[in-house]
Amino acid sequence: DRARSFGRVFYRLPWLLVTVAGELAVALVLTSFIGQIERVIALALFIPIVSATAGSVGIQSLAASLTATAQGIPAQRATVAVIRETRSGLVLGVVSGVIAGGLATLWKSDVMLGVVIASSMAVSLTVAALLGASVPTVLAKIRVDPAIASGPLITTLNDAVSLSIYLAVAGWLLAGA
Repeated sequence: DRARSFGRVFYRLPWLLVTVAGELAVALVLTSFIGQIERVIALALFIPIVSATAGSVGIQSLAASLTATAQGIPAQRATVAVIRETRSGLVLGVVSGVIAGGLATLWKSDVMLGVVIASSMAVSLTVAALLGASVPTVLAKIRVDPAIASGPLITTLNDAVSLSIYLAVAGWLLAGA
């Protein structure tokens, strides 16, 4: 029985060695694309930064909007508050984007990666602030308790939107690089 087992092993081994040799050739081909692969890995490293920062800005704007909604401010003033929060999100996005993008550039020695991070954070945080400020007002208008529904809704929206923005910006800016 042992002889048959060794026979099967020795029969299969050369083919496995052919596979190993072939896959080493594939690895050599992949080395010519190492820059692109490293860039994709680096992009993945920054997903939590973009997502969490957008989430924080969205929640901050949500809190400000919930306070205003609870105080019963008129629709006209609610619109002004949404614009103010969106403007704050833009400033926060640009400042934190420049910082995170600069750190990414220094860390990974990739200027375009830094530009992707800075740009996507500026857009993501602006949109997160807009959503955070708008959602409670919209929910109140449709007679849904904004204190209960806003948190889960804004968290989900911000995650989906910030990731979509980040990957779209990365695809757009890195396509030619």
